[in-house]
Amino acid sequence: GMTFGATSTKRLLWKKKVAAIEINDNGHAPLHIVCCCKPQRDVVKEPMCSSPEMVKCVDMDGLLPLHYACLHGASENVIHVLINKRGGEISRTLGNCGFFPLHYAST
Repeated sequence: GMTFGATSTKRLLWKKKVAAIEINDNGHAPLHIVCCCKPQRDVVKEPMCSSPEMVKCVDMDGLLPLHYACLHGASENVIHVLINKRGGEISRTLGNCGFFPLHYAST
């Protein structure tokens, strides 16, 4: 069976046009959740092509998908995709606790 965060599951959701910027009760967009699962570069890049604004969507804690990617050990390629989509400005975004994405990469 498929497990939470399985690459095949995420691809299916994007293929079926699941609302890329639909937000759950915690303020998470699908990209927040994907970034918690050490995604491959193409899994992150696909939805961002159709909804580039999702990269700057903050959750209830003021965290971007980039914060989650850094916290959960995403690859350098994924981090580059997230940062380059907004010209690097999101790498200087503080969460509500006062931490930049870099702080999460250091934990």
